[in-house]
Amino acid sequence: MRILVVGETLLRLTSLPNKEFSNNELVTINFGGAEFNVANYLGIWGNEVTFLTKLSNDFIGASILNFLKTNNVITKNISLDNYKPLGTYYVKKGLGPFNDEIIYNRSSSCFTEWLLTNNQIEDLSNTFDCIYISGISFATNINTRLSLIKLVKTFSKKNKKIFFDFNYRSKLWNYEEARKTYLEILPLSTYISMGIKDLVYILKLLDSDSNYDESLVKGYQVITKKYPNIEKIYSTKREIITSNSSRVTGYLWENDVMTKSDTIFIDNYVERIGTGDAFSASIVHSILMDLKNNDILRNGLSCLYFKHYLLGDWSKISFKLIKEWKFINSDIKR
Repeated sequence: MRILVVGETLLRLTSLPNKEFSNNELVTINFGGAEFNVANYLGIWGNEVTFLTKLSNDFIGASILNFLKTNNVITKNISLDNYKPLGTYYVKKGLGPFNDEIIYNRSSSCFTEWLLTNNQIEDLSNTFDCIYISGISFATNINTRLSLIKLVKTFSKKNKKIFFDFNYRSKLWNYEEARKTYLEILPLSTYISMGIKDLVYILKLLDSDSNYDESLVKGYQVITKKYPNIEKIYSTKREIITSNSSRVTGYLWENDVMTKSDTIFIDNYVERIGTGDAFSASIVHSILMDLKNNDILRNGLSCLYFKHYLLGDWSKISFKLIKEWKFINSDIKR
C-alpha cells in the first residue's frame, strides 16, 4: 500500500519548564507538524510512505530531508523554496498548575505559498493508493486550501482511500471556514478522525456533549448515514486532571457499532503535544494491517500513552512495543 501524507513541517523551539524565553535560557529544537509526525511513525513501522510538502531551501530544509530519510519516509515529492522560510512555533513549557503556552509563526512560511499543478495532482493520484491529510493543512492559506481540496477530490474520483483528521486549530481559522471545507471533504473520505467538539462546534450536529457517549453515537450515526462512503470514525475523550495527568478513552465507529476502549490513566507525563498524532498514526497503521477494531483502538491508545512520556513532537516508538503493552501491567519483562 503506497501512502501519501500531505502537510506542513514546522521548526519547534521549546523552553525549559516554567522558564521564560530569554538570552540566557536554553531551548530545545525539534522538527514537527501533525502530518510530519504521522509520516515518520508510518515510516519507521515499515509502510511505503511518501511525505508531500514544501521546505525552505537551506540547511534547515536539508536537515529535515535527512531526518525523514532516516525514518524510511520517501522525500522525492518534496519541493524547496528559495525565498520563504520554514514555519516555526514556540512552546513555553508549563509545570504543575501551569499549562503549556504555544505561539505560531507560520502565516508567511514556504508551505503557505505552495500550490500543486494539475500535472502534479494527476501524477500523485495515479501513483498512490491512499492519502492522509488533516484540517491543519487546509487552514494554512486559502490558495493552498483550494489546491489540496482538488488533490483530495482527484484521489476520490480514482477510488483511492482517504484518511482525514479534522484536527481543528482555532489560531488558524474559525468554525465557519472549517465547516465549509470539511463539508467538501467528508463526502470523499474513507476514514475520519473526528471528536465530540467537531460534531458540536464545527458541524453543528449536536446541541451539547452533556452525555458524552450517547452524543458521540448519535453524531456518528448521522454522519455515516449522510456519508456512506465513510467506513470508520475514531476519536479520543480526554479528561484533564492536572497539567500533567489525564484520563483518556478511545472510540471507533464502524457499521453502526461503537467500539470503546478502557479508560487509561496517564500520570506525571512530560509532553502532551503530538499525542493525538501518535494515536492517529497507530490507528492508520492498524487499519492498513486489516486488524480488528478492538486491536486497532488498543494500538492507538498504546501509542498515545507512550508518547506522553517522550519529549518532542514525534518520538521513535516501536510497533512491537505498542502491540505488547497492556493497559494494566506491572510485571517486569525478563
